[in-house]
Amino acid sequence: MKRSLITAAAVLLLAVLGLAATATTSSAGGHINPAVGHYKGLDAHGRQITFYYDHNNQMSNFTVTTLHNGRAVSHIVIGGAHVSHHNGSMWHRTCHGGKCTSGAWVNDLQVHGTWDSGNAQHHTPFHASFQHVGGAHSLF
Repeated sequence: MKRSLITAAAVLLLAVLGLAATATTSSAGGHINPAVGHYKGLDAHGRQITFYYDHNNQMSNFTVTTLHNGRAVSHIVIGGAHVSHHNGSMWHRTCHGGKCTSGAWVNDLQVHGTWDSGNAQHHTPFHASFQHVGGAHSLF
């Protein structure tokens, strides 16, 4: 029960932070220009989120990795999506192999979104940031 409450609180906190950041960006009226490259972050359950954003407005290789003592023990590759810039920089809910993701940039370097197992009632929030790495396609 206590773990469920902690998880619920973490999910709520991520959602509130995402809404606040989105409201701040929207109210500033600034145009978001997502940085091209690798992004990395965490979901509400402490799993690592990684993906790549390219010059062709494509988000690719969205991956959820479960870590134990800092080491990857499992991962789920969800895939990619087209990023639209009509109402901000975002990708709409896109599903591959029964797993789905959606996300929106809150500024040029940060993305908030959700991923799920195809069950629209149980979204897991995530936050990811642009990673400054060696080459255009180098690994973290």
